[in-house]
Amino acid sequence: MKVLDRHLATLFAKNLALCMAGFLTLYMVVDFVEKISDFLHHEVSFDKVAIYFLAQIPNVSVLLIP
Repeated sequence: MKVLDRHLATLFAKNLALCMAGFLTLYMVVDFVEKISDFLHHEVSFDKVAIYFLAQIPNVSVLLIP
């Protein structure tokens, strides 16, 4: 692979990772705000809420990649 190709691939990967992290964070914050009342109503512990959102990351990533 040529040097220029590697450089462009690296730039693309960095930009893709940055955009994915930003959109994933935005999605998770909006989802948390929508569901916070349900979590509080059912008195769910912080550990279970964190596990719920960590389990959602692969699903949301698949939705965001295309």
